[in-house]
Amino acid sequence: MGLFKNSKKFNLFILGIFCVNLLQAIFTPILKDEAYYWRWAQNLDWGYFDHPPMVAFIIKLGTYLFQGALGIRFVTVLLNIAMVFVIWALVPDGHKKQKNAEWVFFSILLAMPFFHLYGFITTPDGPLLFFSALYLLALKKFDKNDNFLNILFIISFAIGKSKSRLPFLYKPKWIKLPPLSADICPIMPVFK
Repeated sequence: MGLFKNSKKFNLFILGIFCVNLLQAIFTPILKDEAYYWRWAQNLDWGYFDHPPMVAFIIKLGTYLFQGALGIRFVTVLLNIAMVFVIWALVPDGHKKQKNAEWVFFSILLAMPFFHLYGFITTPDGPLLFFSALYLLALKKFDKNDNFLNILFIISFAIGKSKSRLPFLYKPKWIKLPPLSADICPIMPVFK
């Protein structure tokens, strides 16, 4: 199963999540933090006092397409849906073939409060979750095939999630350290 070659149930569920998040994005009033980040989007910069620039960039991109609350939140809704596909790609293929695998996947996903909140509210945490999932996918691909392109993916996704560190969930073959926040090793040259 490829990233976008999923069952009809899976795709319908994704469409349902997209529609619900889109409606919430339209009808939920703008929060104070979102207004603060919208102000950043009016004058894009490389960084801001307390956050990296990604939230301002996605708001700017969304306001080119739509006005008001939907413009501020549209890219966040898309990132949330993309994150679901990336997390599904992290599930081992053997587990995806089991009976009711999609239902179990979505049941677990829907039980997580961050999935609901950051599915339509635009804060720095939405892009952080998306890039963290991409980072884990890049690590999974690098663990299977340690070529230069996968190293670039790891570094670029680590930059995208630069607000925090994500501990390793497993010890890859290429790190000779105990399994602790070892993701600092391949990224350290980027931040020093």
